[in-house]
Amino acid sequence: MRYVQKAHELRCVMTILASHQQEIKQYYLAGIKPRVAAAERVEDRLRALFVIASADRRSTGKNNRSLITATDTFVQGLSAKIQECADMEPEQAHQRFWTWLCDLPGMNQKTANLFLKYVVMLHNELHLGTANWQEWEPYLHVPLDIWVVRLIGNEYVNVCNSEFDADFQNGAPRSKKAYQALQNDIREVTATTGHAAIVLDTLWFVGSKYCRHHPLFCESCWIAAQCKREKGTDRESSASLLKSHHRKAVRQAKKELIARYPEEYRRLCDGFRVRTNMASGGEGNSTTV
Repeated sequence: MRYVQKAHELRCVMTILASHQQEIKQYYLAGIKPRVAAAERVEDRLRALFVIASADRRSTGKNNRSLITATDTFVQGLSAKIQECADMEPEQAHQRFWTWLCDLPGMNQKTANLFLKYVVMLHNELHLGTANWQEWEPYLHVPLDIWVVRLIGNEYVNVCNSEFDADFQNGAPRSKKAYQALQNDIREVTATTGHAAIVLDTLWFVGSKYCRHHPLFCESCWIAAQCKREKGTDRESSASLLKSHHRKAVRQAKKELIARYPEEYRRLCDGFRVRTNMASGGEGNSTTV
């Protein structure tokens, strides 16, 4: 393998993430369904899903001109592309559809992969037609989001080598060759776990909801035992923050999380627990955010 040097550790991470897939599905469903379900036609639901995937992980508002152009092109070619893929084998159909998405103006691998993940994951709940979307799951690529790349890099889980660090600076692959090599590595490792490679995209959730608030949420993080930071490399700065700004930091984290999550999936916030007695012996074992 070109990039993955600790396959066993990556398999451990994959197994843990796979055990949380129903929670992750509910997280996405609660945020996406209200924005998609109102559309009557399948094409309109897919258009709405395309806009969501294009905007959710980057600072792209719905009035962004490149997104409008990409969406118009997507809508114009959608029916023909679905029909073209209908009689293909799932792997070939996925590759053909993915290539078409990536060639749309303003699109890239991350948003194309995220759209296909949404389509496959939420096919039944969003009533996305008769296309064989669900059969594409084993062939989905992992959206190489900055948090996915950071977490498997040397700062967190540290399962990749120095060549990976050089080729995936700032979360984006330097070339198509690097992109494909990493996808091949991931698929080779995950094939031995019995889970689809797309499960690894859950690292985006871990990164944006746990690591972003480091060190407050480390102890409740799903992959804390596999994380280099939790194992001690950042203990000193973590302890310093908790001692000097603990109560203020807890209140601020609670406020931010409560504001960020609408009521439909507020229950997921129950997984974010902050221990309030770490610094001073506190009044209780934990605070639920």
